[in-house]
Amino acid sequence: MRQVGATGRAMLISAAAAKWGVPAKDCATEPHFVVHTASGRKLGYGEVAAAAAKLPVPKKEDVRSRNARSGVISAKRAIPCSTFPRL
Repeated sequence: MRQVGATGRAMLISAAAAKWGVPAKDCATEPHFVVHTASGRKLGYGEVAAAAAKLPVPKKEDVRSRNARSGVISAKRAIPCSTFPRL
């Protein structure tokens, strides 16, 4: 799954970089956005999704994925139901 996410992220970065006319290596992602790190410009994923879908899928060896330790964990710890008052 990490490889799939990394491939999609690379395609979004490539599409945004092409729109800005900058090298893809100067861009990064943050939640919901592709960011040009030098200028601070941002594009939402939805703004570049159509252009990214038209790009060729990069080869697996050309895509850099995050390792498990540096990845963002989106799930939060659940609060047990027993801690809520009963009605």
